[in-house]
Amino acid sequence: MPLLVPTVWLAAFLFVNGGFELPQVLRNPRLPIIVAGVFALGIAIYAIGLMPQLKKREKVRSVARQINAALPANEPLYALDPDYQPFLFYVRDPIIYVAHPAALPASAHYILVQPRDEQELRAARAGQALDQLLRLKDYRRIEVILLHAG
Repeated sequence: MPLLVPTVWLAAFLFVNGGFELPQVLRNPRLPIIVAGVFALGIAIYAIGLMPQLKKREKVRSVARQINAALPANEPLYALDPDYQPFLFYVRDPIIYVAHPAALPASAHYILVQPRDEQELRAARAGQALDQLLRLKDYRRIEVILLHAG
């Protein structure tokens, strides 16, 4: 990016002052139409042919879709020390991040936890039933558990 301004300035200087002359091959008046047509064809092939194939292989959104389906509307999701979880970007708001089980409020009904923290959470909420709604693995083989505190 820092070199973009001097490059554009130099190109403008060459075009304005006649210091740059296009080769004979590039002076064809139909060339811009041909280039635009090639780009349009490439974009159409990508949009029609490749995008549906890429959507079938979605790595991140499928986990978020399952979590969204399990959550009631306007119910916050408490993510207990989630580390880096790219699917959380696609989970419906509100998401409240909590560092440890003791920081979870009593009103937390839907809790997303990793298996390493599940026993600590169950110990912290010993008097409360925690039902497992989902147990999911993402494309990195990292497992998360969606619990409902009833």
